[in-house]
Amino acid sequence: MTWRPGPSSELKPWQDELRSEIRKLLGIDRLHPTPPEPSFEEPTEADGIKRTALTFGTQPGYRAFGYLLEPVASDQRGPVIICIPGHGAGVDAIV
Repeated sequence: MTWRPGPSSELKPWQDELRSEIRKLLGIDRLHPTPPEPSFEEPTEADGIKRTALTFGTQPGYRAFGYLLEPVASDQRGPVIICIPGHGAGVDAIV
């Protein structure tokens, strides 16, 4: 599905076909959205950060794990981050 430059009118149909093929290859059309229904564990605090383990629904019958990170000090305004493990050393390395 290599794009070979041509008339601009050919770009949109090629993009549509490519997106369709990618969705098919990734199995995206077989996914069923699931309400996240998060579940939180008791938070811990270290180095000015509150860390709360959480799980949430991804697909029917499946849940994902991660950590919710928040600043501890009430006067700190910073980003709240959700760290989700993926490939590599795991979620603790991300945290």
